[in-house]
Amino acid sequence: MDRRERLQARYETARDALLLDRETEGPRQKGERKAARRAAGKHRRRDLWKGMGKAVGKTAILVAVLLWILGQMLQFYPEVRVQTINVIIDAWESRFDRPAHLFSLKRDPVPEVKEISLAWIPEGFVLEEEMFAEGAWRWQNYTNTNNAWLFVEKNTPQKLTIDTEDAQVEEIRVQRYQAKLITKDACVTVLWANQDNGRVYCVMAEGVPKEDVLKVAEGFT
Repeated sequence: MDRRERLQARYETARDALLLDRETEGPRQKGERKAARRAAGKHRRRDLWKGMGKAVGKTAILVAVLLWILGQMLQFYPEVRVQTINVIIDAWESRFDRPAHLFSLKRDPVPEVKEISLAWIPEGFVLEEEMFAEGAWRWQNYTNTNNAWLFVEKNTPQKLTIDTEDAQVEEIRVQRYQAKLITKDACVTVLWANQDNGRVYCVMAEGVPKEDVLKVAEGFT
């Protein structure tokens, strides 16, 4: 008997033994075996659903956080809001070859920070320096011969850091908007947000009377 025949004989012997066990198995043993299979299947399904539930829960939390961040950006940043709408319009028109205005979506240009305009500056002050980042912020710095300086800036909403330690902070109104008047030593700062154009304005000066700083702020556009 060669190797192949020996393996065939072993296989047939094992098969016959298994069939014999099945034939001699009583109803009780068969029931226990079926119950064990059902219990194992139930545990596998429960573990599967538990794993899927955890994955879905984590995904839902991540999506909720991302949507909250997007909502805050759309609310406080006009550029993000307009760019998002424009992206939606582009995707719709490229996918369906149909104008997006059917859904009242209007394509708008990204609002830019326009040039600084001051209706009045104190006598003797001249523009020394001006800088800007296109569409983001602009500022100008004025000085006079007495080493006093006047700084004006307008930008898109962002986190601003103003030193208020040991400073006097007053709530005032500038151009009908709520503003903060911060006085610390010889430095006077006026800070406010224009709710109509979504810009933040700042006027800061040293060696300039408070009344003149407020007058500059009132004419700052």
